[in-house]
Amino acid sequence: MFKKLQLYLGCAVLVILVMMILFPSFFTTVNPYATEGLKSYVDEEGTYHLEKAPFAPQKGMIMGTDEMGRHIWSLIVYGTKLTMTLAFLIVILRFILAIPLGFLAGFGSLTAHGTIDKLSRFFGTIPTLLLCIIILKMEFFVGLDKNMSILSFVLLLGFVGFGKTGIVIEERVTSINREPFVKGDIAIGKSKTQIALTTVFRHLYPELIVMFFLEFARVLTLLLQLGLFAVFVGNVRFIEDTSNGSVKTMDISYEPEWASMLGAARNNIRSAPWIVFYPAMAFFISVLGLNAFGESLRNVLSGQIKIKKPSRFVIGVLLLVLVSFIGVKSWEFYQTNYGFELKEQSVSGLNLTDEPVLMGNSNALIATTYIEQQLNQRGFLPLKGNRIIQNYPSEKGYYAKVANVILNDLDITSEVVWLAHGDFDIEASLLDLQDADLYDKNLLNQIDTSEEIVLVLDGRFYSEFEIENISTRFALSEKIAGIIWRKDLDTIRQKNLSNLSLRVPVLYLSQNFSIAGLTETNKVKIYEDCEVTSSQGQNLYAILPGTSPSMGEEAIILGLAYNANTKDSFEKLCQFNLSVLDAVIENKANRKRTLIVLFLDGTMNDAFNGIADYANQSLYSQKDVLLYVDLTRVEGLDKGEILFDQNQSPISRYFAYTFSMQFAEQLDKTNIKAVKIENSNFMDQLLFDEKGFPTLIIGLKEDRKTTDTNKVDLKDLGQMITTVINQNNY
Repeated sequence: MFKKLQLYLGCAVLVILVMMILFPSFFTTVNPYATEGLKSYVDEEGTYHLEKAPFAPQKGMIMGTDEMGRHIWSLIVYGTKLTMTLAFLIVILRFILAIPLGFLAGFGSLTAHGTIDKLSRFFGTIPTLLLCIIILKMEFFVGLDKNMSILSFVLLLGFVGFGKTGIVIEERVTSINREPFVKGDIAIGKSKTQIALTTVFRHLYPELIVMFFLEFARVLTLLLQLGLFAVFVGNVRFIEDTSNGSVKTMDISYEPEWASMLGAARNNIRSAPWIVFYPAMAFFISVLGLNAFGESLRNVLSGQIKIKKPSRFVIGVLLLVLVSFIGVKSWEFYQTNYGFELKEQSVSGLNLTDEPVLMGNSNALIATTYIEQQLNQRGFLPLKGNRIIQNYPSEKGYYAKVANVILNDLDITSEVVWLAHGDFDIEASLLDLQDADLYDKNLLNQIDTSEEIVLVLDGRFYSEFEIENISTRFALSEKIAGIIWRKDLDTIRQKNLSNLSLRVPVLYLSQNFSIAGLTETNKVKIYEDCEVTSSQGQNLYAILPGTSPSMGEEAIILGLAYNANTKDSFEKLCQFNLSVLDAVIENKANRKRTLIVLFLDGTMNDAFNGIADYANQSLYSQKDVLLYVDLTRVEGLDKGEILFDQNQSPISRYFAYTFSMQFAEQLDKTNIKAVKIENSNFMDQLLFDEKGFPTLIIGLKEDRKTTDTNKVDLKDLGQMITTVINQNNY
């Protein structure tokens, strides 16, 4: 009974090792190369926490991490391949050297016998472990890369250990040669080569198979011992301390490999014993299983254990299980080829008017109801209360319900952005003051005109705050009928939604629009029918819980906008946002982490931005939020320029840092040069500053200066975003 249990144990260990080598992602989805030396977060009380690796075993990391923040379980699973491959190659080399020499010695070759005997005696005099440490600790071997390091380990450990194996083979060949059937072969005239290959090998190969597994276990034991002395494959030397004029280094293998985990962690055996315990247990179980399998195989071949031939039914069931498993893994692999389809989202039946979709107006109420229905259909739940739609208080804003700007009979409405709103219908001459000192208090007194004029000012070197103050001061003058600021529209944060209402219209005019020969003969007509927004905005907060028991509480937050200047741009924006959600959630095999979606109101002006309402509440555990992806700067365009800001995804927040680097890699693959956001402000950094959420800002904006070769359409942007989200085990 014990011998059968030993056989089952050995088979189970062997099957698990093979499964870990072939299908490591079946056991863990954590990247073994992912380092997270620091963890920082802000708790619900607003206290900032900074923790340093190694991290003790806890939920989400059942075996804890090493001193670099790498998950121990992930290192063991992915390290199985390198560790077993290294041991396998060493055993193969030993057998390649030992079998020919052992056969020759068994057939009477004194040279072969002398070689095996002398090498065995020599390496028996100097302990194999000590000799390997002395050689492999040399500077030359320590500095080798992964492949050369593996080669040096295989050659050295294979050479120093094959002597004992050769002696065992020689003894067994000599013993077989004494058997009567060998003498019979000699009598009928067979050569030694024929006898060795047809007779001796046929009787010896079962024992060679048993010896292979037992030798495999011995090599693993040697690798464990070397690991304890920091001798392992792929050694990387980190400078840990340079105080007092001496350089203290820390040896770590970048590659996941069991022996390296022991060597790098021996200094932490008291402070973090789990780093040593779990890889040591992996070695112990593997050695125990291989020894058990080898001994059981010997008993099976000798007839001490009789195994019944499995029935056809059992064989069929096993084949069915194997095929099913391969099919599931193949399907999961197929699912990693994430596609993105920009699905049609027609809003023709929503009864939207020609007004913008803004801050509590009738269009916004229709839009939020529609988005809430779409989220409910996709299985999202309210993050707060019983409804996904959440109102928040806001100051009143102004926007143009109908507006026209005509310069010398040329309609330039598409080239302007409104700063100060009101009900206007004026026609006046232009006065060019682009070279004037706008802080000169006597500037307006120097204007000599009997009729009202519209000032043209240079806003390139003034912030939006300064422009508002200057405009407010100039609007007090009765001579001024309006103000036009020449400025790059791409640098303006507020888009046609303003909290400023003055006596005269104030506009931004694109500096790329050419006005040749500005004189008082230039006439401009400005008309606006102004509308006042509601005193409250509407955000949508929805959550889709994760399915993974270990990672389900970890969350990614997507910030999306729904405000738009036209019905057409709202339709495109809605199409993009919902298509991104569909591409992410349709792949249920990867829906492991929680997804939180924020559809934010007031994103056209920071004064009304709904993200402030979310920042003022604690709707989800701040510690569990891995990343906030801000997509509110994506505009409803056919094609545009990508905005990208990863400054709030520091390396201390590894998931966010990796996510940002992978998105940058997606940009490199498409040869798209993204524009770094230069005019970010407190609203862009609000969740990072207030909640400690690492933030990644991605946008799509219209830019008339950019060539089509550096522009992408909504589908390409959605493909890049959803690919990176899925690759990060969402």
